[in-house]
Order: sequence, then structure tokens, then C-alpha cells
Amino acid sequence: MIATVFNKKGGVGKTIVGYNIARDLGCFLISNDDSEIEKLYQNRAKIVQNLKVYKDDRRSIVYDLGGFIAPNITEILRHSDLVIIPTNLDKNSLKRTFNTVVEVNQYCSNSIIVINRINHRNFDKYKKVVDILQKLGKEIFMLRESEAFPNSIDSELGGKTITEQIQSNPLLRYTYRHVYAEYSLLLARVAKEMKHGI
Repeated sequence: MIATVFNKKGGVGKTIVGYNIARDLGCFLISNDDSEIEKLYQNRAKIVQNLKVYKDDRRSIVYDLGGFIAPNITEILRHSDLVIIPTNLDKNSLKRTFNTVVEVNQYCSNSIIVINRINHRNFDKYKKVVDILQKLGKEIFMLRESEAFPNSIDSELGGKTITEQIQSNPLLRYTYRHVYAEYSLLLARVAKEMKHGI
């Protein structure tokens, strides 16, 4: 199974989403974007400049593609079983997300949108935007703003995914309970795709 995390807009949480999903589901993680994933997810994550499709029925792979155009991205999208398109709700991110969804549909019709950094206290101001995104006909997952996600790729904190954080600390289990419930829905959706891909 190949899942690809992609949006042409940078800074929307692609690496954080890809890293958490790959590690929690035991997938290999391949990226063309500079980050600490190799250090955090040793022997299971690789940063490569020249991407290629690794099609292997015995292992699942998550691609974390930078927001820039690089050779072979279309081939990776074409071979993907699922494309995960993270976004924020600022106007610039939304515009690029709309364009990304349209372009991704040319290569893989099975894609979902993950809205990051939702402030639930001010959710009413986002409602119109979410309604517009729903017109794209894609499943939408919403993840509230939380330190759990940036903490997951912090090498000083050990690179624990949100799942590992809540399992290791009762206080974090309580603190992150709402965002973990939202993330669990996303994780279950990707896991379901993995089963179909086998």
C-alpha cells in the first residue's frame, strides 16, 4: 500500500501528518523534504532527493512530498492507493489546496483532506470554509491545534507520535484526549486503506 501526503502549499503540516501515520501504522516513510525523520524513525525513514516509486506488496510506504515540484511526483501519485492532502484554513493555503485536489485527481481519485490547526473556540468562523471544501467531494478530517503534533517531531522529546505520547503519560492522555480522538479517525481511515491494499 502506498499513501502519499502532498499539498503544493508548504507549511501545512505534511511532515507531521506523514510521520505520525507512518510510525503509528509501522510503514516506511520516504520524503524529499529536509527534516529529522531519519533520526526520529531510524531504519524506517529515508530522505531522498531523487524520488521513485517503491512498489512492494510486502510493505506499506508513506511518501511525504515537499510542496515543490520534483521529478517523479506524478508517478508516485499515480501509484498511490490514497493521497492525504493537509491544509490550514488561511486563504493562501485554501487556494493551493483547491488546486492540489484538482491536480491530484488526474492521478489518484482516492484522496482525503486533513485540516490542521483548527481552533475550536472560534470554529464558527471556519464553517463557511469547511462547507466550501466539502464541495470538492472529498472526506475531510479536522485536527485541532495542539502541541501534540509539533512535539512528535521534536528530537529532544524523543520523536513520539501523538499515540505514543498519550500511552506514555496519564497527564498527556488527558490533555490530548480531544485531538487524539480526531487523529484516531484519520489513522483508522488510512489503516482501512492498508487492508484494502493487501
